[in-house]
Amino acid sequence: MHGPPDRGKTNAAQLLVRRLKQATDHIRTAHIDCLDKNTYTSVLTELFEGLGGTAKLPNSAGYELIDELRSNQSVTRVSLVVILLTQPTQIL
Repeated sequence: MHGPPDRGKTNAAQLLVRRLKQATDHIRTAHIDCLDKNTYTSVLTELFEGLGGTAKLPNSAGYELIDELRSNQSVTRVSLVVILLTQPTQIL
């Protein structure tokens, strides 16, 4: 979703995610506020942790985190992964 600030985009997306979680057990979600997490590595670390993993090192390179995420069994067994990024234009 895209649009002017303070129109309810984040609230609408969060409501949709809650409804999806109520409808199925086979969903993993992550919500990342890019004002807070504004580097690719911090976004990937937050994503990994939000989807049930644990980053080996807090300063791991982004490509290492992506490889780890791909091989993580708790993520690969789900049917649907929903990632909500707020303020994505803030990623450096």
